[in-house]
Amino acid sequence: MSGNRANRELPDETHYRENMYNDEGQTEPSPHLRAAATANFPCVHHLFEAQVLRSPKALAVDSPQGMLTYEELNYQANQIARYLNARGIGRNSVVGLSINRSPQLIAAIYGVLKAGAAYAPLDLTYPPERLTFMAQSARLELLLTDRSQLSAAKCWSEADCVAVDEAWPEITQLRGENPGNASSGADLIYVIYTSGSTGRPKGVAMVHQAISNLVQWQTRRSRSLPYPARTLQFASLSFDVSAQEIFATTCSGGTLVLMDEGLRYDSPSLWSYLIKQQIHRLFLPFIALQQLAEAANESTQLPMTLREVITAGEQLQITPLVRALFLRLPGTSLDNQYGPSETHVASAHLLPADAASWESLPPIGEAIDGTELHLLDSQNQPVPEGQPGELFIGGICLAQGYLHQPELTAQRFVS
Repeated sequence: MSGNRANRELPDETHYRENMYNDEGQTEPSPHLRAAATANFPCVHHLFEAQVLRSPKALAVDSPQGMLTYEELNYQANQIARYLNARGIGRNSVVGLSINRSPQLIAAIYGVLKAGAAYAPLDLTYPPERLTFMAQSARLELLLTDRSQLSAAKCWSEADCVAVDEAWPEITQLRGENPGNASSGADLIYVIYTSGSTGRPKGVAMVHQAISNLVQWQTRRSRSLPYPARTLQFASLSFDVSAQEIFATTCSGGTLVLMDEGLRYDSPSLWSYLIKQQIHRLFLPFIALQQLAEAANESTQLPMTLREVITAGEQLQITPLVRALFLRLPGTSLDNQYGPSETHVASAHLLPADAASWESLPPIGEAIDGTELHLLDSQNQPVPEGQPGELFIGGICLAQGYLHQPELTAQRFVS
């Protein structure tokens, strides 16, 4: 029986190594993990293609730059995939993405996946030396960007740089049916770099099956949402929550609502945007949730459509303003999700309906489907209840490791 495990030394940075369960005294996976290990986890773009067949005319992307239905988004992604294949991009390729928020960005993401490749977000607000390091360590074969950013990108990327908006006339001449490729759930879906706060940034090489599992779990967990639900795409593409926003929405028939980048830093305007756009679901780190609660405290208007707020990336704190916000929105749930970049979401805790009863520091909850959590001592034995230890995360949620860093991967993904 096989599986993967990872360990984290709390409260420091996550440390991982790869593991195989064996029959010589190792703990066997629980039933939900065994079921996940034998289940079929398709590539994420195959989940999307199945949704296109179910709701081709439904609105997939809504943005200030325009809208795309599911069939339009799929058609454009297929054209981009063929364009990439013609340039030699395929399985095991890594394609950089530095495209502004737009429907074209979402089409490019799916186009990269449909070409068989993985995408690596490169945020142009980062210093050039960090971008150069990321582009070189990821061994980019191509960088997709915008015309407005092309000159800057050429300064730090040795890979070929293509402005998608400039190449669009050529791209739209290509066929738009689904391309066939040999991608599997074990193939890379994205490479997202850690912050590097404790050293050099590391490229986390995430695989399709982990995100496919997460998407299907999130869809089941969000059944209280109306159909089709409108989800705001808030996170930067360089933050792994963006993958959850994008894929959990467009693989379940919802509408992904884009916004101008400036709204991420303007909480009063963001509050108004939630109301105007009739948002149903919102993913936010705690600091952004606190700022939004401050803006809400100054407003008499409420986003009455909001049904679900999901927070991750930072420890959730129930401050007086956060509590006051949810007391004004009794029909809105708050879900505290946890997981390092090396696993994406590993656990979740849905807070009780009555915000008045919330703890000031809510727990991180229980393992999501296909995932196990163990608190172990230095001898890898379970610690007594109430005692500190190392958090081991195992199951389908694990990344492949750190891209092109086998020694570091061998150190951090533990037996």
